[in-house]
Amino acid sequence: MILRPVGLTPAASSGNPRYGVELSGSYDGTNRVFEFPEAVVHIPPNQAVQLYHGGRRMKYREFVIFESVVGGGYDRVRLVEFSPGPSAVLFADYQAA
Repeated sequence: MILRPVGLTPAASSGNPRYGVELSGSYDGTNRVFEFPEAVVHIPPNQAVQLYHGGRRMKYREFVIFESVVGGGYDRVRLVEFSPGPSAVLFADYQAA
């Protein structure tokens, strides 16, 4: 079950919206970098990505969106404050690039 506020939509108006997408990566308590299944629209400072951990919407200061390859599109997220353990899952709402 995905817990997120009702009526919440990605901030960007272009692209294709995706909701409740699980991010891939090693959930081992030490890894902080996770990958989207596709490139996302990222418009700082009004980020189009909304990230959820344990049903809680994370604040933008808790993560950083970046490109794995320069010019390849924003496709990864780095968590700033913690590393999710084995029972955790990160979900995201975003606009596909």
